[in-house]
Amino acid sequence: MRRKILCLILSVLTALCVYPPVFAQTDLSNGENITDILKDLNVWVSYNTDEFRSDRLMYRSEYIKSILGILSENTGGEIGISKEQAKLAENLSIIADAENIEAQRPIKLEEAAKISVNALGYKELAENRGGYPYGHLYVANSLSLFNGITADKDGYLTRDDAAVVIYRTLGAAPFEP
Repeated sequence: MRRKILCLILSVLTALCVYPPVFAQTDLSNGENITDILKDLNVWVSYNTDEFRSDRLMYRSEYIKSILGILSENTGGEIGISKEQAKLAENLSIIADAENIEAQRPIKLEEAAKISVNALGYKELAENRGGYPYGHLYVANSLSLFNGITADKDGYLTRDDAAVVIYRTLGAAPFEP
């Protein structure tokens, strides 16, 4: 038991030493602050600073490409999603159907939850908790991916909120069987 506690303490201290500039100094209340970190990690779709508007809605293609970026897949910097990227997302169980991706439709909060939860490997757990959308929302909330995040009146995520969720997905623990 002491050994496990010591290993846990050493793991936390190692993480704090390795990642302090990223996690310690980031203001999570503002997605625009997070996008610079995500761009540096090749996770965020590239925008010119004049082009990024945090109040605009996040498109499904942008969100999926960002999640693919977390998985260290080559997503490219251009906006939009290729058929190959959509097929890769389908193969990784991030999306259900690469042919019916609706890339230029804004993403809803529950869709973002499903994509993030599946990418982290919690798909089966989410399905056992009720499936889409409630099981995925339950798992996403248990991982604290959406703390303080609210969708607009129609259920869509802004780019600002999506950046925060993507950042939290990057830092969340993947499922371990």
